[in-house]
Amino acid sequence: MQSRIRRWSKSFSRATGARVIAASKARLQAPSAVRPEQAIVVGFVSLYLIVLIRTAWVSDDAYITYRTISNLAADKGLVWNVGERVQAYTHPLWMFLIAAGVFFTREFYFTSLAISIAVSIAAALAFWRWIASTPMMAVFGLSVLVLSKAYVDYSTSGLENALSHLLLVAFLAIYFGAQRGKWKLASLAFVTALLGANRLDLLLLVLPALAYETWRSRNDKPLRYVALGLTPLIAWEVFSIVYYGFPFPNTAYAKLTTGLQVGDLVEQGLFYLLNSAAADPLTLVFIVAGVGMAIYLRRPATIALAGGVLLYLFYIVRIGGGFMSGRFLTAPLVLSVGMISQIRLPDRWALVGVVLVVAAGLAAPSPVLTSGESFGEGLGQFTDVRGIADNRAYLYQETGLLQASRYTELPNHPWVTEGIAAREGGPSVLIRKVIGFFGFYAGREVHIVDPWGLSDALLARLPPVPDPFWRIGHFERRVPDGYIESLETGENRIENPDLAEFYEALTKVIRGPLFAKDRWVEIWRLNTGAYDANLQAYVDSLPLSVPLARVTPGEPSNPVRYPPDGLRVQMDEARHSRRIKLRLERPTAFQVLFTLEGREIARKLISAENPYSGGMSEVTLGLSAAAARKGYDTLTIYPARADSPLELEIVEIIDE
Repeated sequence: MQSRIRRWSKSFSRATGARVIAASKARLQAPSAVRPEQAIVVGFVSLYLIVLIRTAWVSDDAYITYRTISNLAADKGLVWNVGERVQAYTHPLWMFLIAAGVFFTREFYFTSLAISIAVSIAAALAFWRWIASTPMMAVFGLSVLVLSKAYVDYSTSGLENALSHLLLVAFLAIYFGAQRGKWKLASLAFVTALLGANRLDLLLLVLPALAYETWRSRNDKPLRYVALGLTPLIAWEVFSIVYYGFPFPNTAYAKLTTGLQVGDLVEQGLFYLLNSAAADPLTLVFIVAGVGMAIYLRRPATIALAGGVLLYLFYIVRIGGGFMSGRFLTAPLVLSVGMISQIRLPDRWALVGVVLVVAAGLAAPSPVLTSGESFGEGLGQFTDVRGIADNRAYLYQETGLLQASRYTELPNHPWVTEGIAAREGGPSVLIRKVIGFFGFYAGREVHIVDPWGLSDALLARLPPVPDPFWRIGHFERRVPDGYIESLETGENRIENPDLAEFYEALTKVIRGPLFAKDRWVEIWRLNTGAYDANLQAYVDSLPLSVPLARVTPGEPSNPVRYPPDGLRVQMDEARHSRRIKLRLERPTAFQVLFTLEGREIARKLISAENPYSGGMSEVTLGLSAAAARKGYDTLTIYPARADSPLELEIVEIIDE
């Protein structure tokens, strides 16, 4: 078997080398004069470079990866918290690329932006050279990408999108190339593996096309070549299981364990698409156009690509989208624009298309061509009602490249200051959400417990606290009693015995010697659900709510504070009153659930006009006549933010 692999590798190298030599000779023999169409393409690529420099920024999430790289550089391993092997990053290939750059520069901010910009320009040049059917179609395709807010926003940001774009262009170049047969299949599988190593869910975009090419090559025993090409991804998965004990990033366990109904997630995912349609119309329009064109032309090769785009969009909607506006739509945009650019339109029609795209881009709510150093300044609302944020607008004033000067170290953000203060406080265990900037600057001596579970192996596997005001990607977990003491002492002091048993097994996997026999036993047991009953028993032991007061008409209850999962007020008997007057400290949005013997009767959502006012404020809840007739014996009151408990009094129940 090894000799076969060596022969395949040598043949693959010879074939690749021959193609490179032939291409080089063709370029040397070509006329040196630059045609006008090529000059226009070069102009658009140059425009893209200017746009990238003017919009370049770094996200807080990128610094989650940078903390891991910092620990790796200090010989602490690929870890977030020193001593715990937890994969807190989602993009291994991108992480290694940034790590390679930092190895030479010993600096993160400018290094990551330089790599992002270089990779993005390489993707644009490759798109021109190997994807577009003509120079003017290259201009048309690049105009869509350069004017797509989502594509430009995440061409930098410190996240993996830029490398995903380049790999997708490489996949299209091979897929649409003239070469046929087993080595084309091996090359496609190789790029597919790199995409999976860059971000696992990107496999959905290209697997239908890879499957189609495999079917076309069915007479050449194609599976062996697919297996050969997929070697990088297989190698990473083996490493992930050996080193981390799990095949998927810790963030996947944290973000996909939501406790929400499928319908709620799908609704949120559809709103994610609507958010993009409103803020960045070009992106969604051309994704749909690419898919529609592939279906209309009925070419099996492009239909397979369109199937990948639809499969990926279905997945994004199914998981509820994301909280970063447009981030998950840049990859399908590349495939769709690539398919469109394969059409051979007359140059004059392509030029008309460019003019229309530029006009549409300039008419967008936040045109990237006009973005400058004041971007995001004075913008009062960065997040919509569904929790989807324009992250570049939110962070640009603190992390934008145009904000750099000799007097300011970037990122210049309060979370950086807080992290530095935590580091100066010495070794400690801290509970902290929004962990990127803070965690990186807090340093490796500070162990950070993230209630959202992104970097914490235990919390990622616990169900989130019920929250009617949940935000996608931000599902808070209750920190178990005794967990902080366990981290501080190195001893298992978790109070719940079922969870303590689970944590004991998890600790062997993420802290124990890599090749200890009992560690491998626990890796198998944890990945096959042997401890699911422990987790369920722990969940069942948690109080769903806390009865805090018995209320009688005209007698106010004592002030109480919300527990994280809501405050339950039990009436001494079923009530039929249509109005209830509450008094709240620092009123904010909250939800009240009326139930009778456990059955929902009514639900009221209250949004305070001034959530930051001090003192106590009275709010009156009104029920419909039908709900009042049914009656209610319990009120469950949920605050807008579980980490901001509020005081409450029931002033009176008004009989009508």
